[in-house]
Amino acid sequence: FAPLHLAQLAIEPIARTSGCIVMMSSVAGVVAAPRMGAYAASKFALEALSMALRAEVATRRIGVVVVRPGPVDTPFREHAVTSARNGVEPGVRPPGAKVQTPDQVAARTLRAVARRRAVVETSLFVRISSLTARIAPAAFRAISARWHGVALAFLNPGLKSSHLGCSLPVMPNSMGLASETSPSV
Repeated sequence: FAPLHLAQLAIEPIARTSGCIVMMSSVAGVVAAPRMGAYAASKFALEALSMALRAEVATRRIGVVVVRPGPVDTPFREHAVTSARNGVEPGVRPPGAKVQTPDQVAARTLRAVARRRAVVETSLFVRISSLTARIAPAAFRAISARWHGVALAFLNPGLKSSHLGCSLPVMPNSMGLASETSPSV
């Protein structure tokens, strides 16, 4: 896990200057949207690592800042591999989505470091998404599924995981039984 290893390498030099470790997370670190499960899992892990690290280095005067941007105007999403659904082009950015520039995210990051904020959510979209997911999770899941054009599995029991645009194959379940799309065990 590269962020952990890099943080471990940086702790001593940063401690000498009472510096700060910046972890670049995402709104996906607190909100798992359809077709972004693997990415969200990596960002949820980064959030947990940051929380633990912040507690571990607090007595050494090292800051740990988590940055949660939403959509940023970079080529990241152009390379997403998804299929078209409900008239939405391949990729994960909905048509007309508002994006931040990398400079806007950088400015908010620098401000958070200067203020030693534990977390910075870089846009109103991120703050609303994060808050809604925490206080009304069922409503957020329904909105997110509709926004991404994915039917909720409990509404369509015949829906196969391959229809969901998941980027990871379905693996054997905890009982060791293969699911419909996993290799035979």
